[in-house]
Amino acid sequence: ENIGVEARGRYTFDTGRKGRLEELGRGGAGRVIVARDHFLSRDVAMKELHREITQNVKYDTLHVRNLEARFLREARVTGQLEHPAIVPVYELGRRRDGTLYYTMRRVRGRTLAQALLDAPSREGRLTFVPDLLTACRAVAAAHHRDVVHRDLKPQNVMLGPHGETYVMDWGLARVMGRAERSTSGVQLAPDLTGGRDLGPVGTPSYM
Repeated sequence: ENIGVEARGRYTFDTGRKGRLEELGRGGAGRVIVARDHFLSRDVAMKELHREITQNVKYDTLHVRNLEARFLREARVTGQLEHPAIVPVYELGRRRDGTLYYTMRRVRGRTLAQALLDAPSREGRLTFVPDLLTACRAVAAAHHRDVVHRDLKPQNVMLGPHGETYVMDWGLARVMGRAERSTSGVQLAPDLTGGRDLGPVGTPSYM
C-alpha cells in the first residue's frame, strides 16, 4: 500500500478549549480534526475516516475497502496538486487501530461564502475578485493535471488572514480517464448527490 504506520507519540489531539478535541469539519465518511505534530512542533489538520464505518460490522469488507480506496485516492490526488492555492498534504498513514488518515496544512480564516455574506455592499464584495481569480488559477492547474474538483462552491474556498486563498475539499475530485469504484451503501454528506459510481455529484445549486 505504501502507507506508513502512525509514529508513536507524534500526534496529540488536545488543541481545543480546555484540552478537548478540536473538530474542523465532518462529512458522511470522515472528519477533519486538529492534531499537534510533536515532531515538527506545529498544529496540522488531520483527515480520517469515521471509525463507526471502518470498524462497524454492519458494513461488509467490500464497502470498507471501496471507502478506503476513495480516501487514498483523495489524499494522493490532493498531494500531487502542487499549487500555492491548494492545501499541501504532509503525510499519509494508518493509525494503530487501522484507520487511515492524512495530514495537511491547517488553514485559518473564513470561507469565501462567509466573506461575501459579511461584505456590506457590492463594492465590498468586489474586493474578493482577486481571491476568485486565484481560485480559478488553482482549478486551472488541477485541470492541467486532468483533475476535476466536482464540488466547487464558495464554502470550499478559504481566505486566510494574510491574503492566502485556498481551494479546499478535493474529496469528490476525479482524475479524467479513470473509472470510479462503486460506493453503494456509503453515506455521503447531506448536501451531496451521488449516483451508483458517483455519477453526477456536487452541491446542486453550484453543479
